[in-house]
Amino acid sequence: MKKLTALVSTTLLAFYLSLSAQAAPILAFSNDGSAVNQAVTQGDNVSLELWVSGLENVNLGGFDIELFFDPSVSLFQSALFSAEWLDFSDLTIAGNRLSLASVSSLFDLSTQPDSLLLATLQFSAGAVGTSLVNFGSILLSDELAQPFSTDWVAATIEVQANSTGIPEPQTWLLLLFAVGLLKLQRSRTYR
Repeated sequence: MKKLTALVSTTLLAFYLSLSAQAAPILAFSNDGSAVNQAVTQGDNVSLELWVSGLENVNLGGFDIELFFDPSVSLFQSALFSAEWLDFSDLTIAGNRLSLASVSSLFDLSTQPDSLLLATLQFSAGAVGTSLVNFGSILLSDELAQPFSTDWVAATIEVQANSTGIPEPQTWLLLLFAVGLLKLQRSRTYR
């Protein structure tokens, strides 16, 4: 009986460890699943690539992803879906919410890489501040439309003030005075 209990315990432990060893795919703005923090100057454009990585044990057949951002800091401009394996794509924008959806009509996704670029998002830095580009509802499914779980990592866009200032009138007067002195000095040396 002790041998049977030990065998069952060992089998259950091995099964549990094999399940926990299979990490969930990661949805992030980098292909290695790390956090992205972009510091930009007001008026600049920001490009964020939306990746899913960790697809060693599952194939991605479609997705429906909701993203939230601060439109007063980062203004959404456009989205370019990856055309490599996606056939039907949809984009919906409402205030601070962006919804991306796409599906593949391919029957065999076994050659799909372990990391996929889903879309490239373009924002413009509208005002000074910090905008967290964060995930809302996420639905990822395999080639049979069966959903699977995923982890996610948000991105941060930090907009800083434009550091190039406009010269004040005193600066212009000083510049004109210096140019005048140079011309006066040059005219004296030629005499």
